[in-house]
Amino acid sequence: MDRIYTPRAVADALVAAAAISPSSVADFAAGDGALLAAAQTRWPSARLTALDIDDQAVGRLRARFPLALCIEADFLDIEAKLRDRAGEADLILLNPPFSCRGNKRFDAEVAGRAVKCSLAMAFVCRALGYLAPHGELICILPASCLSSAKDAAVRGAIGAAYAVEILEARARSVFEGHSVVVTQVRIANRPLADNAWRALAPLAEVKRLRGGFKVLLGRGATPVHKASATQGEGVFVHTTDIAQGEIGDLSRRVARRPDIDAAPTVLLPRVGRPASGKVVVTQGRPLVLSDCLIWLRTQPSGLEAELKALILSRWAEFSGLYGGSCAPYTTLAAVAGFLENCGLETELAGRAPAPLAASTRSEARRRRA
Repeated sequence: MDRIYTPRAVADALVAAAAISPSSVADFAAGDGALLAAAQTRWPSARLTALDIDDQAVGRLRARFPLALCIEADFLDIEAKLRDRAGEADLILLNPPFSCRGNKRFDAEVAGRAVKCSLAMAFVCRALGYLAPHGELICILPASCLSSAKDAAVRGAIGAAYAVEILEARARSVFEGHSVVVTQVRIANRPLADNAWRALAPLAEVKRLRGGFKVLLGRGATPVHKASATQGEGVFVHTTDIAQGEIGDLSRRVARRPDIDAAPTVLLPRVGRPASGKVVVTQGRPLVLSDCLIWLRTQPSGLEAELKALILSRWAEFSGLYGGSCAPYTTLAAVAGFLENCGLETELAGRAPAPLAASTRSEARRRRA
């Protein structure tokens, strides 16, 4: 059971982001009540509704908010009669559970459309069913919800039925002792200035090229231990070889076919703590890439510098794609989702490099001799 409660500063920020003066406020994953406490401070006369699956938490909520409706229930498995008790809310504040072990997908519904999504987005979908006609939902979500393939369908469904605004994308966790990177989102039953799952409008260059600008994505497939144990003609690059926007060490050789030819290519880490200096445009020679690297190419070719500039201009959002309980990592799907949120078309390249043939390795050895 998730027990990662909302820090007071974050609760205050979410309440401050409300563009309405609600007469009713609800939190369907209330925890210790931090979001409702912040709401009560700002709107003392607002009617409060709190729900949580933890009976002990609900007991504390009832003591803290004696006039509020406090319900013990699993929000994703509640009976319809909850609506008779809770009614609709002008403002819904939500810090939903984030855990999604085993890549499980949950059933949800948005405006009559059935979708599958992450646990956090399933809470959002269910909560939207209790939103008043002119109300808004403000929530904390894992940053991955903005770009993951798992939540692509639900992003589309919510975007078609509601106005969506990214309030803040963070490059680090706001929860002490936890590495999850989060974003803050507002979903409303009225028009907003930016109805899209993105924090910033695309760059002018991207707008100009939209429709003809496509990005091909792939990743290296050579583990570092194999690169250190083999010799050959392929020039090998790992994440540790990239710093300050440049590739340093090009001395390692492996018996592998190149992942990329000499054409311009953007390289960035797939694994490791994200750093803007590790995003580089390379050209001029074929390269064998570590399995810890992702490569990007534009179609038409030659726009890689603009693509790098786009990534760096939205670095807080992009670095939020990295997560994990051990070494931070991202995925091709997450990077593709980010680029699509920027208005670009993407295509995943599935080819993995193959070892050079034995005769080729022998010829390489003879040349070195």
